[in-house]
Amino acid sequence: MCTQLGEDPGELQRLQTLLFGELPPPITWTARTARAGRAEGPLAGGNLATLASMCGTPLQPQFRGSVVLLEDLNEPPYRLDRLVTQLLLGGALDGAKAFVIGDLTAPGEDPAGREEVVAERLARLNVPVVFGAPFGHAGRNQPVAFGCAHALDARRAR
Repeated sequence: MCTQLGEDPGELQRLQTLLFGELPPPITWTARTARAGRAEGPLAGGNLATLASMCGTPLQPQFRGSVVLLEDLNEPPYRLDRLVTQLLLGGALDGAKAFVIGDLTAPGEDPAGREEVVAERLARLNVPVVFGAPFGHAGRNQPVAFGCAHALDARRAR
């Protein structure tokens, strides 16, 4: 979310590092790990509602071999369940290596059930799943490079 950049000076510095082709330091955060493990692959993903809306079209995402970043706000648990289920049933998540989940709750929203329903849906894939990554629309927006190789250590939230 480019409109959120600038709230944290570290985000702008990280973006500049990426734009100049330099390797930024790893992102670390206080995580809630649903399934521990390590995975490597190109980073892919984005806003959950947007990705799910592309299912059944020529633009449907395919995350085979990828570390998948997902985030979304203003979606109650039953909608998050539907969005992840749509991606699962459409085959978009087949072969994904791991999931890094960013913000699922905006300031003032009740977080109850959101992480639990996403973790439950992704559990069938038997890959690392970690929550709380600093990505999304809620004022935390660490720039990352999609399509580039990334490594995830879900236990260490790095």
